Amino acid sequence: MTRAQVVGDAYAMLDALHADHEVNGPYVFVGQSFGGSVALLEALEHPDRTAGMVILDTDFPADFVPACRASGHSAADCQANYVEDEDAKSLEKEILATVRPLPNIPISIVSAMELPDCHVESDGAPVTAEIGGTDLKAPNCDALASAIADKQKADWGRLGPQVTATRIKADHDHLVADASSEIADIVLRIVASSR
Repeated sequence: MTRAQVVGDAYAMLDALHADHEVNGPYVFVGQSFGGSVALLEALEHPDRTAGMVILDTDFPADFVPACRASGHSAADCQANYVEDEDAKSLEKEILATVRPLPNIPISIVSAMELPDCHVESDGAPVTAEIGGTDLKAPNCDALASAIADKQKADWGRLGPQVTATRIKADHDHLVADASSEIADIVLRIVASSR
């Protein structure tokens, strides 16, 4: 999958919605996890057709291998991890190369604050998470969730000062189901601000 394919597929769908059902842009793109990277790509490629973005628990695209190496991992470990999800990590690197501020587009980042796989060890060792090749450490799971949300806000903040952040008490996999009304409110605020 390439950047051109992703953009082409999304805009083919939007053009069909316009032709068949008179759905007109500009659009508010909403994406969760890797879908957030796709939403970013759409906005970067067509800012004139983008009214806003709502990014649900998505780490900012990264150039994975250099970030992994900078965190102290071996080249072999970083390459092996890269190969496990090569299509997504390769596309993220392509997206990262096109990142620039999007000053006229409201962007809301939603971070899931529950980490069901996080467990504090009895020896008191810090808990860790890998975000785009970068290791985050914290003394407990709540602090780790906060560190992840802080990193998401800071990284997405590269797009401009209009980036806002919301923290929701849900886990990544159940974010939409558990917080649908809060997410809908965020989307509707962005829609209203674009009219």
